[in-house]
Amino acid sequence: MCGACGGGRVRGPWEDAVDGRGPRVLAARAAALQGLLAPWGWRVRPWGVSGYAVHHPTRGLAVAEGVDGVTASAAAHSPDGLRRLVEGVLDDGPGAGPADAVVLVSAAVAAGVPGVVLHGPEAGEVVVHGRAVTVLPGPHGVSAGATPSTPAGARPATS
Repeated sequence: MCGACGGGRVRGPWEDAVDGRGPRVLAARAAALQGLLAPWGWRVRPWGVSGYAVHHPTRGLAVAEGVDGVTASAAAHSPDGLRRLVEGVLDDGPGAGPADAVVLVSAAVAAGVPGVVLHGPEAGEVVVHGRAVTVLPGPHGVSAGATPSTPAGARPATS
């Protein structure tokens, strides 16, 4: 039973709802985080059941709870730098799997990229860094600068 609301269930992190959970999923997300943050020299490894050990070249080792904890730390380190990393990945096209999409949406929201939309298994909404993000059904991926009615890359109809 949840002690906060007495509702009977504790809600898991948003990334578990989108991508599932378990040691393999955690390892895939750690690899995706490290891939995104590699230009800064950060190393990310799974830690415990749902956390990450993050080695910053200048600040040493830190433990973060969930993907949002790592991307919040990256945004605090360099908001503009994180935004450039995210925009570079978005320009190259979204990652190949759900772990890449989870990491990219968390980093995009943390960096303040507007119009972030997550593409995943079911339509709905998730809360990422306190901000509602629309989830559209389809192959895993992330788009930005779009609204749910105007997907990224869509061109207006001409008459």
